[in-house]
Amino acid sequence: MKCIILGEDITLAVQQQRDFETPGGVSPIAECMFMGQKLGLGMILVCHSLAGLGPLIVRNTEAWIVTRFQGEDPRVIGNVLGLTPEQVEHMRILRPGEFVIFNPVLWPKPVYATFPSPVIPGICDESMRRAIVERFRAAVTTKPPAPLDVFRPKPPAGAAGQEKTVAGQELPREQIEMLVVIGSGVPKTAGKVYEALGLSRAPCRKIAAALEAGGAITAHRFSTGRVGGQLAFFEVLDHGWTILQARGIARPGPLTNGGFEHELAAQLLRAEAIRNDFGIEFEVDLGGLRADGMMINKKTGQKICVFIGISKANHEVDSIQKFFTLPVAQSAKFVLLARDVTFVKEVKKLFKARKIVDAIVKQVHIRVVADLVKE
Repeated sequence: MKCIILGEDITLAVQQQRDFETPGGVSPIAECMFMGQKLGLGMILVCHSLAGLGPLIVRNTEAWIVTRFQGEDPRVIGNVLGLTPEQVEHMRILRPGEFVIFNPVLWPKPVYATFPSPVIPGICDESMRRAIVERFRAAVTTKPPAPLDVFRPKPPAGAAGQEKTVAGQELPREQIEMLVVIGSGVPKTAGKVYEALGLSRAPCRKIAAALEAGGAITAHRFSTGRVGGQLAFFEVLDHGWTILQARGIARPGPLTNGGFEHELAAQLLRAEAIRNDFGIEFEVDLGGLRADGMMINKKTGQKICVFIGISKANHEVDSIQKFFTLPVAQSAKFVLLARDVTFVKEVKKLFKARKIVDAIVKQVHIRVVADLVKE
């Protein structure tokens, strides 16, 4: 990391309103937050409130430390840290030296912690203060700032002319921001993407349409099986990843061996497992049959074998029949995660056509991708 910036008492400077006031709709601090990985830049922000934080800042904050929240909406604290109502109530009475830290990179749940009160033997007089400052200044070596070229993206080795190509296809700021939102973190529905941008649906749809027309993204729509219609997810295409990678955002590694919709289901499944404190593995060999995912209840040890069905109902029914001939079927639960209700209907027709016994059909738990979406 090249630089760490500490913003103390910075509440007013990181509110969502600052994004609206900035040309292009992203404040400099918010831009530093999501571009920091590429620039080698770290941000430590000391705030008095979470309720007004801009969505880009919230989404790109890796770790949270909360010492108290007088006057704060408890629902905001609970949503950001993943706390139960009971835990939020306990946080109301945190004393000096107590705090809650949430760093999902190190641990998927928030942690309560304490620190000892500092022991200050006395107050420094002015002569002592000046002596300490002078010793510090004498040990500091200063250098002129680095040229801006240091921070500009560089093409991979052997890719002559690529930087010029990427720079020559610069997108409008709002398109780049939407692309960053789509390509970062857990997959989000179109509605959540629009919400993160802080704009109404009409301008967001125009931005998305422009990205689709330029070959950066494409939309995938899923039936919810409920009144209200469909959910849409955006896939970042190769051209879109070229633009993101030039800004330091790498394409994530796959969890499974399937295409975008198969991988989308796996990503949503992993997010649900984390929410429910389940362990999860992908591409698990069951002894002649490979499950797309296996969830494990950490409290009971119960295993849940998940098969993701996207395009071939016949293949999934074959897997169901084979699964119930294996020893693992005696102790593990079977879940078919189907693309949508249309796929579910195809599977149920095959159950009847193949005359699969009710004893097996009743053990097949069927869900659709939309069930994993938390709006």
